[in-house]
Amino acid sequence: MDEHTSTLFLLETHGRKYFVDNILILILTSFAVEHGAWLLALKSIFADSSEQEDINMVLKRVVSLTSKLRGEAKTDAADCETGFRIYISLLSSTVRMPSDGWKSMESLYNLIRAMLEVNEVIRFLLIDLSSRYSPGSLMDEFNDLVCLSLYWIVYGVTSCSSQCNALPKNGYYALIALFDQPQLDRSEGSDKLKLCRCDRNHMDFSVSTTLRDKILLLLISGLDISSNEILFLRDTYIESNTSVQQDYEIVWVPILSGQWTTSSEEKCATLLQMMLWYMVEHPNFISEKTKNFIRQVWKFKRRPIVVVIDEDGDVVYPNVIHMIYIWGSKAFPFTPLRERTLWDSAETRLDSLVFDFDPNITRMLEDEKWVILYGGNDFEWSRKFTTQVRKVLSDACILVEMIYVGENIKLDPQTYSLDLRKVCYFWTRLESILISRYQSFSARDSGTDPILGEVKKLLSYKSAETWACLRTPSSDSMVHGLGDVMLHGFMKFEMRERDVQTKESTHSCD
Repeated sequence: MDEHTSTLFLLETHGRKYFVDNILILILTSFAVEHGAWLLALKSIFADSSEQEDINMVLKRVVSLTSKLRGEAKTDAADCETGFRIYISLLSSTVRMPSDGWKSMESLYNLIRAMLEVNEVIRFLLIDLSSRYSPGSLMDEFNDLVCLSLYWIVYGVTSCSSQCNALPKNGYYALIALFDQPQLDRSEGSDKLKLCRCDRNHMDFSVSTTLRDKILLLLISGLDISSNEILFLRDTYIESNTSVQQDYEIVWVPILSGQWTTSSEEKCATLLQMMLWYMVEHPNFISEKTKNFIRQVWKFKRRPIVVVIDEDGDVVYPNVIHMIYIWGSKAFPFTPLRERTLWDSAETRLDSLVFDFDPNITRMLEDEKWVILYGGNDFEWSRKFTTQVRKVLSDACILVEMIYVGENIKLDPQTYSLDLRKVCYFWTRLESILISRYQSFSARDSGTDPILGEVKKLLSYKSAETWACLRTPSSDSMVHGLGDVMLHGFMKFEMRERDVQTKESTHSCD
């Protein structure tokens, strides 16, 4: 939206809930959080030496205040200083100097000062004068002035935000600052973040040359990441490399808990052999400050996450791993908009997402076969179910494939059994669908979302003793339920087929 439309939208949206002074507090505070400290950091870059110390003191107060608001005790001065340097580097390194050498920034700062001054006048009119005069007297004369001033302050906020967002970006230098433990006075060309190829032991790649103009996926995990998770990401990575339109790279960021030991080194070496992408130079080079940032801001706990950073160095999605599990390379360029677009596509149906996790199953459906997934650990039920279903469908001249989805792969030798890696992927993909639906749709929509209900029911089968799920080639839906319910359904199907055959036979005799 343009500035005028954005201003009216903000005023209309907030005007339904808040008074004028509260609207200003909300909007100006949001602007300060989004751009305020960052603008101070930029100002420190081109400030005179006489101003530098004052700006640094203000920024330190911002860091200290933020820590207090989060409830973090700051007892170590050196620790606070390190956090301050990382913070400033992250802020100031996200943009590069505009072609006019920061001259345009001066008008921006002047506009911000004017906004704050007008804001003080509005507060005087609304609070100080209203306490002296009764409503309907002198204050009525200022209503138009207050409304006009409110409009121009919010217009100024949208204009400043647009200018801040339009500044030329510095690519991944924020990323370098995060992993390099940078100093404010570091010399040009020093302390460069280096990467190594996971499948080769080279350490001579720099971020600026290797990843230029590429979307970056940060794979963040502990050393306990499973081989199944790595192999799935590798398959997607290989598939994406065949498309010239999907230009992205993966960088593994291993978050180590505890000390680096011989066992850690061996485990890391084993994982690297399965990876085809890049890795931050060494796990030991990732500081505790950076680990805390990753845990607090990107919400990394134990399960792997994939953070998406665009060509400008901006984080566009703090965790996209669920999208990759659902759509693989189709999820490119890994944005929330792409996720919503995929869900809105007519081709995206739940029955397809549930059954197309294995190419063999896709081929079975293409060959006009019925496909039945079933699971559980009840051997007697499994034998009874497979025997009954094969007989019923054979009598009806229907081709069927029965696929066991569970850990006891020797349960039924006559059934096509998935290997444990595919079984793990099946359940993980269902969990990813659940996460994606919650994140892509509002709470209001999710309450009536039919897909969410279906997925929750399918996930409940993971701990069930018996269950089954059917999809036919000619249907856009699937039928699923607990084992006895599905077995009873096939028995009713058999009775109905017999009735049909009996009626046809009687009709032909007549």
